[in-house]
Amino acid sequence: MDFVKQISNRLTPACHNKRMCAAPKTGNKLPGDAYTAHLRARFWLVNPETGEYVGKGRVALLEAIARTGSIRQAAKEMGMSYKRAWTLVQALNALGPKPMVEKEAGGRAGGGARLTPFGERTLAVYHGLQQDLARQAQELEARWLAHWLNEE
Repeated sequence: MDFVKQISNRLTPACHNKRMCAAPKTGNKLPGDAYTAHLRARFWLVNPETGEYVGKGRVALLEAIARTGSIRQAAKEMGMSYKRAWTLVQALNALGPKPMVEKEAGGRAGGGARLTPFGERTLAVYHGLQQDLARQAQELEARWLAHWLNEE
């Protein structure tokens, strides 16, 4: 789906310190996305009334559903059970004012699933925030961390 490809583009910042940008040591697995050579972060969109949220994993599920047109195929692609994927879809559908995923009844032609306009908007908001966070991280790195590990 072109929509998913369009919003999935990420900023890849250049590194100013070649020593710091070298491949990490084996076993160095930090959580979060690398926004710069020095900064990693995670974020979630949260409905404070229900406690439901959208993060990196649920966004990946929404993108897989948009790409495959099926909750079952999305689950298979992501290496999770259909039951787990369906539970996550139910949580996503309970997050906002409208569902994010519509399931189409099966039958001879088979069923399927698709993102609703609210689901597509959620992906756009998430990826927009992700790109803004990447830009902010670059500014913060330039301001605070450019010489942090350099010898004086």
